[in-house]
Amino acid sequence: MKRANRLIATATPWILALALAGCASSQAAKTGEHHAGHHPTAEAAATTAAAFDAAPTVGTQARCPVSGETFTVKEDTPRATHAGRHYVFCCAKCKTAFDADPAKFATAQ
Repeated sequence: MKRANRLIATATPWILALALAGCASSQAAKTGEHHAGHHPTAEAAATTAAAFDAAPTVGTQARCPVSGETFTVKEDTPRATHAGRHYVFCCAKCKTAFDADPAKFATAQ
């Protein structure tokens, strides 16, 4: 019986650590940290616009000015204008960040 208790005492911290690691990963996903791992290639970033003279139409390839992620504009894509330029965002969280400080993310492209 003592041997079983020792085994449980030894294994418990490892099991707890693994369980918490899994929770941390799922918590990151729940908080919208979905940009992790989204790294556009230098070529894609250089050739995909982040700002437009006119509102981009559905199907246009764009680059989020906040995350740098390239994506296809959809009907429900979040949008904003700043200094006469049109911007589209990969998600609502990026639009919120842009709205808080547009000059930080605005580009002349």
